[in-house]
Parts: sequence; C-alpha cells; structure tokens
Amino acid sequence: HRWEAELATARAGLLDAMSANSLTGRQLSRLLDEPLTTRWSPRDPEIESTLDVLGGSGDAALLATPDGYDRLSSTLVENALTQAPELAALTAAITAQERGYKTAKRASYAPDIGVTADLSHILAKDASGGRDLGDIADLIPEIDDTSWQVAVQAGLPVVTGGANKARRIRAREELFALKTDYRNVEEKLSQRTLSALDTATASWSTISLRRQAADAAAKTLELVRDAYGRGAASIIDLLDAQNSSLSTELAAVTAVYDFLDDWAEVRRSVAGLNSAHTQGP
Repeated sequence: HRWEAELATARAGLLDAMSANSLTGRQLSRLLDEPLTTRWSPRDPEIESTLDVLGGSGDAALLATPDGYDRLSSTLVENALTQAPELAALTAAITAQERGYKTAKRASYAPDIGVTADLSHILAKDASGGRDLGDIADLIPEIDDTSWQVAVQAGLPVVTGGANKARRIRAREELFALKTDYRNVEEKLSQRTLSALDTATASWSTISLRRQAADAAAKTLELVRDAYGRGAASIIDLLDAQNSSLSTELAAVTAVYDFLDDWAEVRRSVAGLNSAHTQGP
C-alpha cells in the first residue's frame, strides 16, 4: 500500500510538471512570436555556450580564481558607469544647465542685442513705367523700385526688481540638484553591479556544491537500495533515500539556471550583453 501511495503521488506530480511545461512553452512561444502550438525540446544548459550568448564568458571564468572577484568588481563597475544611459542623460542635462547658469550670470552686464532688416520691391507698374497708381500717379515723385533698411538695437536691463538675481539663483540650484542626482545614480549603479556580482559569485560556487551533493545522494541511494534488497533497511529508508537523491539532482540542475540568471543580471548592470570584458590570466 505504501508503494501504491507513492506511485499515485508521483503520477500526480508528473501531471503537474507536464502542465507547467506546457504553460511555459506557451509563454516562450508568445515571447518569441512563434505559433502558440509550437512544441519545444529543452536540453540541459551548457554554461560555456550560454555565457557566449549573454556575454562576459571571460569574466565568468575569473570567478574560479582567488582574486577574480576583486578584478571583476573594479572592471564591471567602471563599465557600468561608462555605459549607463542614465548617467549619459544626466551629463547632457548638466552641460545644458551649466550653459543656462552662465547665461543667467551674464544677464546683469551683457546687453541684449537685436538686428532687424527690411526689404521692399515694387513689382507692378503701369504702361508708362510708373507705379500702378491710377489717376494720381503724376502727383507722386519718382522713387526707386527697391528700398531696404537695417536696424541694430541693444538693451541693458539696469533695473529688473531682482529678477536677474532670482534667475541666477534658480539656475545655480538646479545645477546643484542635477550634480547631486548624478552622484546618487553613480552610487546606485555601483551598488547594483556589486550586488549582482555578489549573487553570481555565490551561485557559481553553488553549482559544484550541488553536484557534489547529488553524487553523494546517488551513492547513498545505491547503498540503501542494496540494504533494502537484503532486508536490512525498511521501505521508509528507501523512500527517503529516493526523495533525497531526486531533490539533490533537481537542485544541481537548478543551480546552473540560477547562475545563468544571476549572470544575466550582471550583464544588465553594465548596460550591455556584449560589452568588453576582462580577459582571464
């Protein structure tokens, strides 16, 4: 009866897994713009080939070296700050605000200069060559067909009721706020990169540990199975050994996916999946 109960439970778990696999396949098909009825054949993840797609395979290799973390942390943070679109946008805003601040400071002594020009030309004339003015054409003296004028005007705001000073202070404070935002974004990007690297470093080491645990659990299962065949172990012991072996095997496979997911976050933190990376020793 215990075996029958375990078999029924395993079949129920199989149905749940098949349903989850089907739902995941539908989601993948939607994301890849494939027909929703597409059937996918997943395979075991290969770390090297996947890292080539994500980028930074040379960086990941450094995680296995003693000083790999120190070398990666400085390089990746530098890449993150160099390639971050947030910092590029703030840099452009700071440059524009600095120009506005300089303009506000010069407003009290730099005059506003304006230039205007005007050009007119007579296009229509009567048959005698004069203006087409009808009966009064003979009463008006002859004037050139083309006339033009140019005017230059300069103004200096002597009294503005404190408006110039207010604009200057506002421009200065806005510039200070942008520079403060820049420093805050720098710190957040650095923190995000280092946090992602910390997580990836831990998950990288977890892969080998999970594999060791799976190998040990498989050997334990063989010993318990042999003992059960000789009557030296109970069915409870055998079922526990089977569950432990299955759980550790699944954890070993999941550890690879966890690392690849964590490494993808590292690549996102440096704003690119194909950015330059540090070569291994």
